[in-house]
Amino acid sequence: MKCKILISLVCMLGLLKLVTIFAACGEELVGDALPGQAFQFPVGIAIHPQGYAFVISSNVDVAYRSGSLRVVDLKELANRVSAEDEDQSETVHNYHRDLILDDISIGLGNFAANIKLVASEHGGLAVVTSRGTKELLFIDLYLDNGNLELSCWGGNARPAGVEFPRCSGQASVLELLDDDPYDLLIIKDDPMDPESDMWAYVTFLRSGDLSVVRIPNRYNSQNPSQPNLNELPQMLYEIDTPAYGIDDLDRSNASGFVYLTSRYTQSQSNPVYYFDPTLGVDTKVYSHDLYPDMLGRETRGVAFAGDGYTLGVLIRDPDTLVFLDTTPDASGLPQNNPLGQVVVGSSPSRVRTFGNIMFATCAIDDAVYLIDITTRRMIGIREDICRGLYDVGFYTGDSVQWALITCYENNTVAVLDIDLGSPRYLEVVARVGEPKGKDW
Repeated sequence: MKCKILISLVCMLGLLKLVTIFAACGEELVGDALPGQAFQFPVGIAIHPQGYAFVISSNVDVAYRSGSLRVVDLKELANRVSAEDEDQSETVHNYHRDLILDDISIGLGNFAANIKLVASEHGGLAVVTSRGTKELLFIDLYLDNGNLELSCWGGNARPAGVEFPRCSGQASVLELLDDDPYDLLIIKDDPMDPESDMWAYVTFLRSGDLSVVRIPNRYNSQNPSQPNLNELPQMLYEIDTPAYGIDDLDRSNASGFVYLTSRYTQSQSNPVYYFDPTLGVDTKVYSHDLYPDMLGRETRGVAFAGDGYTLGVLIRDPDTLVFLDTTPDASGLPQNNPLGQVVVGSSPSRVRTFGNIMFATCAIDDAVYLIDITTRRMIGIREDICRGLYDVGFYTGDSVQWALITCYENNTVAVLDIDLGSPRYLEVVARVGEPKGKDW
């Protein structure tokens, strides 16, 4: 499959009409100021092991001036939950809004979508896709004695007196060529080296292109609180895939192959796509059609098990989690042999791996489904979590094991206890944010 070398980046500024809310590089729509300590259509979530959740608020109804990246203090939330009586009702009326740290949260363009973290003991880097502004954002994270700071102003100080300041500067903002940047995957040259360069693979909801971006090492060993910005992020090339509307992607930690899914497919076709990222501009994209064995009309979430070979793929119509064996054959390519399938709830969105369990979120059912990877059997269902379940992140610090689920239609994050030894296993032990609609 052809790869296109990008020689120059050009983005023509234009008027952003209300009916063309996704137009790139336009002016922000005018709206109300962002409400304090709240989410607005939360979608992507990422968890820092030092006790912070990063939640993307997408502002899809354009009611406010921008989207936002909100930070939640999980350590304090764990302290509060542990102090509660284990016999109390699951209905939580304290939505812990004060634990949304607005003083370090930042503003984003409308329709921001996903976030990936490269965490370290000193902080790390967060990378965010902004659909409305057609940008990739790089946010440096600094941890000092447990305190967290975010910076995306080219090494400059956070703008004073500005609520939810927006990222600026070439070190923090990269304009992309295609419309609707959506999901992304971060690959490090050496996962164990904090000074290793990184590569971002960015997907788009309006095409099958993958933009490959080099992220030079930003970690400064001499002064961890100051990023190394001698080199800027650079878009290197694009990979054409047969997909249209790439929804999700994941990489095997064993074979190194990257798999991706497509929202829109032709009739009687339901493929997943895969490629070897080490081939660079010579990358060839392969496809495997699930339709003959599994039917379905679109592939959504995708995630590898810890063994690096068992792949879970969410498909719709029928709503199913499919398992594939991606062990390479004699040719070096994955076999993609079907291992089985499990029926899940309506409109599945994301599948994420935690230990030997895959968690599938289903928005219509307001439920999350837990599937054992070894037996490929359903081992748990939790319904009535919230409305519009979307993404899942996992936190295992402070003697807790939690799944944090973004609730797109409720404007909250639900905290699910997933500790098998806990008396509150699969209970919602907390909710964060100001709820909209049904009070769960």
